[in-house]
Amino acid sequence: MTREEVQKLTDEVISELKADGVDLSEEYTVQHHIFAPDEAAAGAIAAELEALGYFFDDDGPEEIRDGGIDGFCLDAMSDTLINVHDIMTEADEVMAVLREHGAVYDGWGIPTDDGLDDSEEADE
Repeated sequence: MTREEVQKLTDEVISELKADGVDLSEEYTVQHHIFAPDEAAAGAIAAELEALGYFFDDDGPEEIRDGGIDGFCLDAMSDTLINVHDIMTEADEVMAVLREHGAVYDGWGIPTDDGLDDSEEADE
């Protein structure tokens, strides 16, 4: 995703969350979705983002095939307020690390009780 696409997604998701009555004055766990080209890149990305304060689930990167392309998905997580400034600051920080490793930023979301992200677009 380009920065402009992330900005558009962020505006849309925040509008949807407000419309759904989500209290945006509280911190939520934000998941920044990452697609890495290989396991070594995924590990390096995780290490760099952990040094910046992000955390990951214990399962580690998940190997997937997306549109005929093999790679590894992982979610860099943080506890933050849901507002354009904070989300875009984090997205810029994550995307800078990803560029160093040939990885792709695939949007963001927050987990819900049903295990799905609040933003379906975040996973597209």
